[in-house]
Amino acid sequence: MGTFNKHKGKSDLTDCIPCVGGYYNDLIGQAGCKKCGPTSFSTEGALTCYCNGANRKFVKSIGSCLCENGYKPKDGMKDQDSSSDCETIVKLPCKEG
Repeated sequence: MGTFNKHKGKSDLTDCIPCVGGYYNDLIGQAGCKKCGPTSFSTEGALTCYCNGANRKFVKSIGSCLCENGYKPKDGMKDQDSSSDCETIVKLPCKEG
């Protein structure tokens, strides 16, 4: 994977063309590659995109970089596609009693 071929009937791996940087392909037998979103990147032949912000994960189904589990946006805003870093969610302990 990380490759494509736009010609029908080609089945040999040597017929496959690597996706260029900024694109990815995570499926077999595709006629093209998928474009990374504005907050992510990839290298040639990538299976996925990588997020610019720390503690973010590329969500293929929506093409966005969201905070990983256990993290939240630093600016206190709603978690949405962004290249800004995410910070650890801190849970304060309960008071006694």
